[in-house]
Amino acid sequence: MGVYCERCGKECQPGIGNPEARLLKRAQKGLCADCSLTQFLKSTEPFSELLGRVGVEALKAPGIKLSIARLLITGKADASIEDVNMDRVVANWNLPVKLIRQ
Repeated sequence: MGVYCERCGKECQPGIGNPEARLLKRAQKGLCADCSLTQFLKSTEPFSELLGRVGVEALKAPGIKLSIARLLITGKADASIEDVNMDRVVANWNLPVKLIRQ
């Protein structure tokens, strides 16, 4: 039986994650990489404020995607930018998400 995202229903790739990961951590249940990134962006300043001003569509810009890729590397994330579908992030942006302040 598969494991599915608690926010969007997408099938996840569960497992044991890197204990040093500071974002997008692999787990046995929870959120997919897309929804985990959304939660991070919505709950972390200055990202939430910036996206509120410029709009979530900005996440599709190549420069923004590259910046997020670097952030994932720096944060030792279990997911890489290739694991994130920005079109799904934007499309699902307004789904409910439990905000966790960083």
